[in-house]
Amino acid sequence: MRQEINHWFLNLDTIRISFAPKKEGIFLFKHINYIIESKNRQTTVIRRYSDFWWLLETLGKRFPFRTLPSLPPKRLGVGDEVFLERRLRGLTRFMNALMRHPVLRDDPLVVSFLTEPVELAIWRKNVVVSTEDEFTSQLPISEDLSGHVPSNLDVQLEVIKTRLPALVDYVRSMVHVMDRIQKRTEATAADYMRYSLAIHALADCERQCHLNECYNCEQLSQGYNKIGSHMNKTSSILEEQAKSLQRSMVEDLKRLRDLQISLMELLQRYERSREAGIIETLRKRITANETKLKAVQASAVAAAAAAAAGGNQDAGDLSAFESQIEKVGASIASDRVELEVLLQRVVLQRYTLWMEITYFHKNQALIATMYQRFVQEQTKTSQSLRDNWKSLSPIVHDMPMEVNGFN
Repeated sequence: MRQEINHWFLNLDTIRISFAPKKEGIFLFKHINYIIESKNRQTTVIRRYSDFWWLLETLGKRFPFRTLPSLPPKRLGVGDEVFLERRLRGLTRFMNALMRHPVLRDDPLVVSFLTEPVELAIWRKNVVVSTEDEFTSQLPISEDLSGHVPSNLDVQLEVIKTRLPALVDYVRSMVHVMDRIQKRTEATAADYMRYSLAIHALADCERQCHLNECYNCEQLSQGYNKIGSHMNKTSSILEEQAKSLQRSMVEDLKRLRDLQISLMELLQRYERSREAGIIETLRKRITANETKLKAVQASAVAAAAAAAAGGNQDAGDLSAFESQIEKVGASIASDRVELEVLLQRVVLQRYTLWMEITYFHKNQALIATMYQRFVQEQTKTSQSLRDNWKSLSPIVHDMPMEVNGFN
């Protein structure tokens, strides 16, 4: 079991999603198609946004006690460029979250979503998609399954449930701040580019001095051009840093936030599950019917004894007692079978919950990787900026600075 768990994060598939070239539909009902590429499977398919929603809804029925990733929100019409880019990144996080999950990534429906070359709507018409939950095919369970569930699972769940809201709030705040840092870096890169263009234009103006014999103004103009080139390079460095922040740190934080929210929603679904109430109802009904059965059996025995003693008890009364005993007994047997199935489903639910919080906990190891990548990128950017400014230093020091040189 432990060895199997340790293989969860090996050989993970990577999904890349991009916009298809053309929009389809008319007017407000135009929609965008998405090209989905699977690295491991070497497949490329085209899907609509509604296909993603259908996939999530179906997975929700099949895997009600799994950490299902969330999708970016719906919106009528095509939307602006910023919204579409945000949705594209959300869809990419959704698919890669499915690929990271040790169970969901191998579900036949997910595999078909990534590999069927035809439109999903056409494919759905030609196949029967089961919406039975995963537990149906796992019954009856092995006797030792409950032994794999920690005895303190309820305590663990309570601790997680208490901590999760605060964790989600903190990570949401971190996402917001890092997103602002990314946008400020992007804006700073754009400002350096504007400055570069302006100083190049200034160099053209300064090249022609009002004094024909002025050599220093021409040198100053050359210095302007070199400063502008370094400003332009600074812009490129910062622009790459902004892109790197978006690709890595911002998206990594959003993945962490999405996973926390998915686990919180899973625990809420578990609390709302109706098995516990049905089990209690069945147990009460079985107890009541067992009491009733004993009473009917006692009455039948008394009636049979009276008939044997020559009383006036007829065969019809005895037959009625037998019919009632059979009916109550059948009801008890049916309820016991249903109760056993529900008890086994509860064991499966608890085992699944334990697996999901184990999966959640193992994802914590990715936080170190996230910050390692962030620090590496920051170091790389800082070094590039330092080298750029250092190479500009002798150039600006060689620019004419003596007042007497501008006579």
